[in-house]
Amino acid sequence: MISVIICCNIPLMQVNGPERERLLKASEVAAILGVTRQTLYRWQATGRIPLPFRGTENNYRYWTIQDVEQMRRSIPRRWLRKEVA
Repeated sequence: MISVIICCNIPLMQVNGPERERLLKASEVAAILGVTRQTLYRWQATGRIPLPFRGTENNYRYWTIQDVEQMRRSIPRRWLRKEVA
């Protein structure tokens, strides 16, 4: 199955098979950073983190590993759980 992933309502890539493995859902990113999904959504709304890709079939938010690494570097450590920082 091929899904079109969009960012800012512009199709960016088609994802099929192993390429999908490189995209992380909001719940996965939240677990990595040690925050809630609601916190991610709030940071997204205020521009503190990169905009996610959006799945056209399910409208899920997806971030790349590089996005998560950028978030970990740019978000103040006091906002993250101690074991993540």
